[in-house]
Amino acid sequence: AHRHDKWLIFDLGEERPLLGLSILGVVDSFAPARAVLELGPSAEGPWRRVRRFRALGQLKWQHVTIDAPDAPSPGRIDAGAILFWCC
Repeated sequence: AHRHDKWLIFDLGEERPLLGLSILGVVDSFAPARAVLELGPSAEGPWRRVRRFRALGQLKWQHVTIDAPDAPSPGRIDAGAILFWCC
């Protein structure tokens, strides 16, 4: 379990190849929030951190690519679930 109180899990139902994630949202703070993207084979994990980034502080689409240097294909990894959290 994560200690962070602002997290979402997206269950993809099966493992799929992922290149990135597009996010539309707004951060309720004075500055962009630190965000983390983790992937796992299912919604139960285990989780693997693949990207840290600054989430936008305004309502605009933001595309986050996956950093997976040890993935079979550069910038692509198979995952059955996505864990997204802000701190």
